Amino acid sequence: KTNKCKFFYSKINLLGHEISSKGIAPLTKNISAIKDFKKPSNVKEVRRFLGMASYHRRHIKDFAHIAGPLTNLTNNQDNKIKIKWCEEHQESFDTLRYRLIKAPVLSHFHENNRLALTTDTSI
Repeated sequence: KTNKCKFFYSKINLLGHEISSKGIAPLTKNISAIKDFKKPSNVKEVRRFLGMASYHRRHIKDFAHIAGPLTNLTNNQDNKIKIKWCEEHQESFDTLRYRLIKAPVLSHFHENNRLALTTDTSI
């Protein structure tokens, strides 16, 4: 349907991202929610934070590695269980928030730029 189409826009907001000629960036309102997120006190809150952060994971290099300590808190745990928050959890939490606040704009593919493709295979 043409009423669902947008033509001649310089930027649009779509699925939590701003898409423009510069590239794709997380919406400011989504990043504000992550910035204002309080330190989790139970498994449910950790899962909620990880879900919000994970939605923008492609903007954060090594997301899985950084989020690892928080992910470990949620393994086989009931949502209401209080968590034992350590320094490694705080570091993971702070790093994810910082990197999301400073999230880079993912640029569009430019066919004139040099492209390197690396693959891995096993027989």
